[in-house]
Amino acid sequence: MKKQPDYLLFLVVILLVGIGVSMIFSASSNIAFKKFGDESYFLKRQIFGSITAIAVLIIMSYVNSSMLMKIAPALLIISFILCVIVFIPGIGIKLSNVYRWINFRLFLFQPSELAKIAVVVNLAVILHKKKDKIENFFTGVAYPLLIVILFFLLVVLQPDFTTAIFIILVSVFMLFIAGTPARHLAILGGIGVPIIAILTSIAGYRLKRIWAFISSDSDSLGAGFQILESLKAFDRGGFLGVGIGKGYKTLPEPFTDFIFSVYGEEAGFLGCALVILLFAIFTYRGIRIASRCQDSFLSLLAYGLTAMISLQAIVNFMSSLGLIPTTGITLPFLSYGRSSLIISCAVAGILLNISKKTQVEAE
Repeated sequence: MKKQPDYLLFLVVILLVGIGVSMIFSASSNIAFKKFGDESYFLKRQIFGSITAIAVLIIMSYVNSSMLMKIAPALLIISFILCVIVFIPGIGIKLSNVYRWINFRLFLFQPSELAKIAVVVNLAVILHKKKDKIENFFTGVAYPLLIVILFFLLVVLQPDFTTAIFIILVSVFMLFIAGTPARHLAILGGIGVPIIAILTSIAGYRLKRIWAFISSDSDSLGAGFQILESLKAFDRGGFLGVGIGKGYKTLPEPFTDFIFSVYGEEAGFLGCALVILLFAIFTYRGIRIASRCQDSFLSLLAYGLTAMISLQAIVNFMSSLGLIPTTGITLPFLSYGRSSLIISCAVAGILLNISKKTQVEAE
């Protein structure tokens, strides 16, 4: 019998990408016209990115996911090199006082997006090989932890603090799934939380974000502006929304971090519920694939990749709704950004490939 991928997962991804393209045009047209004299400037780039991303998704769904075990070290080295050369003038691009992109002439690439996959794949490989030694901190946990810390520091220096924390969260989740003893995780938490608190306190803009979250009304035109405008957008949207393309879009660059707020205004509660439902289905299918996989490497990989997309979506939702401080993290499949879109679709493609293996095992 021919092995079939998880078509529901594939459909969910296509729907999310489609919603993203439509919302990016709505959210970016005014800004695009003012900056470039072309209201479809960002739309055209996202359409090109979407076509590329879907192609990557299909390719990855056919490439044997077990091969990732063989190329994991090379993937890690490439990600490391790319994360370093963002700091080289002329190669790395400095935008808004941060070094997060590499100029490949035809497009800008964000190495931290590739780093997330590289860390997840390598953790899956290492934890799979060390599954019998996981009880011992030095033989089972120390080595993968060094990889996580290395990439955490590289991404923090860019600076992209939210993505760095995100790498930590996904890694801890994978360590937990792999069977790392609770005492080891507790020790890591006891050491890591104070360090993260210190890194937060020494950067003024991070403290401003936290203060804006605590007391947004006290600085409605400054640090609290984004949170307040995001909440106003949801309030204007109500249950059914004001209509696609009819929102006020008062947030700066609403087609990136706060695209969910724009969608909430224009599509209302029902539209937001649909997007959340699609991500919930994605999460359920990803966990289902991971839990049914008998190969511990592929199972860990599926858990990690699912967490990579799902946690990022949850963080974006909570930030947009003012439940946590603003993070600057994009919404997978929907936000503008070709690097994020292509990597997200690559993740979905790998999950589709693993789903074919779990089907055979079930049979």
